Amino acid sequence: MVLLALTLAFAGFAGLSLSMDRHHRQVWRRPPARPTALLYRTLGFSLIAAALWPATAAWGLAVGIVAWLGMLTVAALAVSLLLTFASGRVRTPASSSP
Repeated sequence: MVLLALTLAFAGFAGLSLSMDRHHRQVWRRPPARPTALLYRTLGFSLIAAALWPATAAWGLAVGIVAWLGMLTVAALAVSLLLTFASGRVRTPASSSP
């Protein structure tokens, strides 16, 4: 259950980051269309909210909410590090010139 909550939180933050122009360009090399950005944003918030269920099922309501907040922190850090280091490895034709 804990791994499910962490996975849902990670996917939610990945969706939220892909709804932003800058991060969408880093991954797909083009800006998102407005409906696509709205879809990513909606799915991101929904997945983050859905991550609360397995956390509360594993630990109960009081501890589950605190654990969920901790998992949100870990997932957000993982997504931000992934975007930071993955964008440095991807070379676009414009950035490969000296």
